[in-house]
Amino acid sequence: VENAQNLSAELDRALLGQYFLKAFYAHAESLSVEVEENFEFVEARFAREFLSEKVLPSHASGATQEQIEDARAAESEDTEALAGAYWLIEPMRVQTVKKWSGTMSQPVNLTGRRAMTVNAFIHFVYEYSQHKMVIADVQSTATARSNKVTDVFFDVMTHTVAGDSGVGDHGHAGIDAFINQHICTSLCRQMQLRGPKAPAAQPVSDDDESDAGEE
Repeated sequence: VENAQNLSAELDRALLGQYFLKAFYAHAESLSVEVEENFEFVEARFAREFLSEKVLPSHASGATQEQIEDARAAESEDTEALAGAYWLIEPMRVQTVKKWSGTMSQPVNLTGRRAMTVNAFIHFVYEYSQHKMVIADVQSTATARSNKVTDVFFDVMTHTVAGDSGVGDHGHAGIDAFINQHICTSLCRQMQLRGPKAPAAQPVSDDDESDAGEE
């Protein structure tokens, strides 16, 4: 049950990442700001093993039939029918991973457009979510697509006001770490993103993207 909830939260983060990245690129285009465009979030699928009296959990799942039966017996209304063997399925990727930020640490190496784009994207998520979310532990792998190399983000973490977005969500402590550590570059300013420490920062929104950060 816990594994199902954790994997579901990880999938939610990947889908949120796709949503925020699309909005980030649209915002950059609306302001005629050049950013690194070869980024995307992983396409993932949530899967559950089909089990029956004759079909037991796979060895790779690490679960036994007895464990699943015990979990089903202990299910509450909140976890009804969740007991089972679950997987998050993602495309195969290379083992070399590029780390852009840590769970509680923001980027400090801001040399080059790629690094500045990731840094501005992290800032954008904070603004676009109306200061309710910070994306963290950002990492990617290089993937060849149509004769170009794309950096695919995967297994990111988020810090939220509610502190309930999944493993590694440090709530307000994680958001404060971003506020205290983030370094705005010229790209942040071109994107009209206010400094996160500004007390009267106006969040970027769908309704009024162009006005954010004009002061």
